[in-house]
Amino acid sequence: WYVLYPYDENMASPKAAPIYIAADQFQSKDGDMTHIGVNCPLAGKATSVSTNSAIVVNMQHLATVVKVKVTNYEPNPLPLDLVSFRADGATHVTEDVIINNGDASTIAGSFEVDITGDKFVYNQIKGTSRPLLHLNTPKTLGLNESATVYLTTIPFHIPNASTLTIGMNNNSGGVTQGIYGREVSFKAGQICGVRQGSRQ
Repeated sequence: WYVLYPYDENMASPKAAPIYIAADQFQSKDGDMTHIGVNCPLAGKATSVSTNSAIVVNMQHLATVVKVKVTNYEPNPLPLDLVSFRADGATHVTEDVIINNGDASTIAGSFEVDITGDKFVYNQIKGTSRPLLHLNTPKTLGLNESATVYLTTIPFHIPNASTLTIGMNNNSGGVTQGIYGREVSFKAGQICGVRQGSRQ
């Protein structure tokens, strides 16, 4: 038995379970997490099920959540209504998934996932390397004030000293880069936090 959530009537085989993680995601306000479920597909399987036995399926997450804390370190107010996220130099091999085809920096979009093996295998169909988080209730940050947003992507891995680029307000608030001096994995079913400061 194989289970996919959300349900997709076009799923022809558990070797090609269709999932979609939106390139444009919408968060109601600072710190709110209720939007995450829209972009968090789940899959599971149950094998060797006896006749007339209850079917128990342990579901696993197919996405990861990036938590971005934005802080304004300048005296000028920073209006925040859009955050972009890009992971240049990322790889698609983590402990729990393997991702084939396409650019390794593609972290959102349409994928087909083979959910039959010990590891989920993702195949890219069409995607983006720069998903956007829209804050429906914009927030203006004063000096040393912060806001937190949550962006869903497929799992990925940051090798040593790769670059995470976080843009704010269509880059009008400035783009800064965080260089990681260690490896970081954004694993399926986990929330991984990054911090970003705005300096004009």
